[in-house]
Amino acid sequence: MKKSFLTVNIAIGAIFGLAGFFLLLSFSDPKNASGVVIFLLYLSLFVWLCGLLLLAGYLVRKKMKSAVCHHSALAIAFRQAALLSGLLVAVLVCQSLKILYWWMGLILLSLVLGAEIILSRKNC
Repeated sequence: MKKSFLTVNIAIGAIFGLAGFFLLLSFSDPKNASGVVIFLLYLSLFVWLCGLLLLAGYLVRKKMKSAVCHHSALAIAFRQAALLSGLLVAVLVCQSLKILYWWMGLILLSLVLGAEIILSRKNC
């Protein structure tokens, strides 16, 4: 596929994630919402963050190394964006459940870093 087609689709997906996040916030009260609404809120936040971080990581990677194949740059950017978005959403979930302490954040960060190290070694 063409890289412009991929980046446009990723940007559209990120815009849909952002729109869904703000629609859920505007039409429901997160304090009194059901579990399904809260799940959709965190899912739309994850989609938006993942798309935004994927595009940012891809563009930075292509600017720094212009000789890199765009498929490998996109795969690496997607992996890192998904891990970072998952970390941010997990921290927000822990904060909303009032179980976020410094050691909990450190455990989540070490899990994400371990996953990144393992996955980056498999790609080499």
